[in-house]
Amino acid sequence: MFVLLLLFSLSFSEVAFTLNGSQFSQQSFFNKIPKEEWKNFSNSQKHDLIKDFIFKELVFLESEETNFLYDPLVKSKLDNRINQFLINSAYDLFVAFPLVDSLEYSKALKYLKKDIKVRHILIGYKDCRLPIPIKRSKSKALTLSKNLYNDLMSGSNFNDYVIEYSDDPSADKNFGDLGWLSWGRTVPEFQNAAFSLSVNSFSEPILTDFGFHIIFLEDIKPSNSSFLDSSSYKALALEKTIMSVPLDIKRVSAKKYDESTILNSGLVFNETLLLKVFTHIENENKKNKIVASGKKNFVNTLNSFNDSGVLCVFDSSAYGVKWFSNHFKNFPATRIPSIKTLEDLKRSFSLAVLQNLSLVKINQEYDNFNYLLDLKINNITKNLIYDSFIKNHINSVKKIDSIEVKNYYDNNKDEKYKEYNLVSVREIKTLEKSSSDSLYNLLQKDYSFLDLAKNNSLTNPKSGGLIEPFTINRYGPMGKKAFSMEIKTFSEPIENLDGTWSLIYLEEKINEQYIPLNKVKNKIKNLLKKESQKNSKENLYISLFKKYDVSINPLFFENDK
Repeated sequence: MFVLLLLFSLSFSEVAFTLNGSQFSQQSFFNKIPKEEWKNFSNSQKHDLIKDFIFKELVFLESEETNFLYDPLVKSKLDNRINQFLINSAYDLFVAFPLVDSLEYSKALKYLKKDIKVRHILIGYKDCRLPIPIKRSKSKALTLSKNLYNDLMSGSNFNDYVIEYSDDPSADKNFGDLGWLSWGRTVPEFQNAAFSLSVNSFSEPILTDFGFHIIFLEDIKPSNSSFLDSSSYKALALEKTIMSVPLDIKRVSAKKYDESTILNSGLVFNETLLLKVFTHIENENKKNKIVASGKKNFVNTLNSFNDSGVLCVFDSSAYGVKWFSNHFKNFPATRIPSIKTLEDLKRSFSLAVLQNLSLVKINQEYDNFNYLLDLKINNITKNLIYDSFIKNHINSVKKIDSIEVKNYYDNNKDEKYKEYNLVSVREIKTLEKSSSDSLYNLLQKDYSFLDLAKNNSLTNPKSGGLIEPFTINRYGPMGKKAFSMEIKTFSEPIENLDGTWSLIYLEEKINEQYIPLNKVKNKIKNLLKKESQKNSKENLYISLFKKYDVSINPLFFENDK
């Protein structure tokens, strides 16, 4: 009957589940959950992963139907998140993308499909990046590695050579095993050689900053990336290639890009107004005793600036202080600049208009890069909508009242809120053993423990060193000593785990008792709140599952066996 219900354009085995009449292919699922990892999960884990995947889709559908998706606050938050992503992507595409070597991109397209299992022999040389000192010169290292390669090609035992010659610090434990590697995980020189090998073959010596490597390829398997659809795979290949561009080169190129954009678009500041803004920031910080600006302080300070004049002109557009205030308001707190000088302020405002121009530019050229951007924007959208919707839903759960807390306490106090075998002590804690010894001598001369604790203890001196009743597992050596003492006696000096010293006086031993409700009521309230929210979330899933007629293909759990 289940099969008869699924008359789709996709073959039945390709469908993961249906939702509200729409089919979701296994491919769409494996775009987010790596298939190689999926194969290793138990059926229970697989059900949980599919449930999470479906839940996000259900929440998105419900948010559309209830117009939650179009709530002004949610939409504003989503727009800001997407804009931040697009700004970051703009610098990748307009700065790093032109630096990409087409050959490296071709290699990524070719090799991302597989993972390789490799071992190596590493021959270091003086001043290489190995964490151990190497005396041999670079030329001698090359000669040795070539000789080893020739011997291996003639049939010498790889394991023996690893143990005898490899400078890899872990070689004697793992015989040079580097495990499974995916494209982009190692330095270019190493991966170019390793991924071009056939199974059971050796590379000639390959030079990296760590030394000369002789690589042995043990095995090949399909990578997680091999299960992506063509668009996602192409995007990942380009992303990996962009990531391979050295960071220092990216920084230099980004700086040149910014300088060129500013020059071509004509950034001009109203220096008089800029100085007024900086002075206003300084005055507000002094008045409010603000040391670090922070997002809220910085935005509020800009908002309180009353001059509405043009602060700068860039790319034929005029910008006032209020525009900058709104711009920074939408930024994550970690991205808010620290303004200590006038130049800091100018640099921050310059960066803001550059980011705005980048956002305009990437939107204009979006169609050229949609294969890179669409999937990530879709993920950003669904993740944010899901988080916001669930948060809104569970926050609507009724508050836990005192009666519920009391009932939970009464029903669980024997199991959860009973304490056994407690002791109550006073403590004189000191930093030095000599101080503890001196105080111990005074106690032997009948000095008052209470008075000595008030005048000398690091622990609660106002109350004479009194510690709340505790069990034998608390306070290490001091706690254990307390349980072996007689009431109304004091101890010899005890060394604590942190190096301090203690003298203790045993006030009383207490048999089992209940922890008072007022000490655990907040903990119970939070526990009941979390439980209520968890149940509310689960009930939401069940209701949406029924509402949108979800069907999961049972073959989804069988085809990968």
